[in-house]
Parts: sequence; C-alpha cells; structure tokens
Amino acid sequence: MDNLELYVKYSSYPPVKIETHYIGEEDRKRPLKDVSDLILAYKTLVSPLLDSISITQLTLHLPSTIEKDTFPEDYYSSGDILRPGLLLSHLKNISDDRHPLIIKTIQPTTQGIFIITHE
Repeated sequence: MDNLELYVKYSSYPPVKIETHYIGEEDRKRPLKDVSDLILAYKTLVSPLLDSISITQLTLHLPSTIEKDTFPEDYYSSGDILRPGLLLSHLKNISDDRHPLIIKTIQPTTQGIFIITHE
C-alpha cells in the first residue's frame, strides 16, 4: 500500500494530517492499515485532548461533503460509522484540510443505545 495523507478532525478542533507510512521523514515501524489504526494514531497525536476517552468510544465518519451512498454498505458498521477494520486504501483521496474525516464520541445509555456526543 502506498503512503496516504488523510486529514482528521474532532469536534471544533482544526484538522490534523496523518500519513499512513511516515512520521516526518521517518518510516513508521508499523504502517497504519485500517480505520482503527487511524483513530488510535489521531488519539495519540492530539494527546492529551482525548486521553480520558476510551478508543472504543471513538468512531470515524466521512467528511460532511461526501454522501454516505457514495460507498458500499459494507464500509459501515452502523449508520454512518465507518467499520473499524475498513482498510484505509478505500479512503484514498476523500479527505483534505478543508474536508477532513470526522472523529466522533459515542456514549452508551442505560438502555444500551449509543448517542453520538460530538459533531
């Protein structure tokens, strides 16, 4: 897989560029391969912003400018939440600094329903 540059943002914070294979001029010891890796890389990069939030409560969503119907249903785990195991190669060329991928937080309720708490 080639190096991808993906832009990701959380809430009203500015987007952050994350490369799948490089950190600065260095190769990553283990390149990012799927949505879970990307969320973890973002969480690590913006520390301490999301330190109090479990990785299991973070979800990745397409930029608001891209319709959900653009991609097959199997890209999603639920609603518009991208599947944690979705390969990043499927997200090539869909995000930039003006239209980043979006990380949101989900919180379980007592009824077992998850509520997205950050847009």
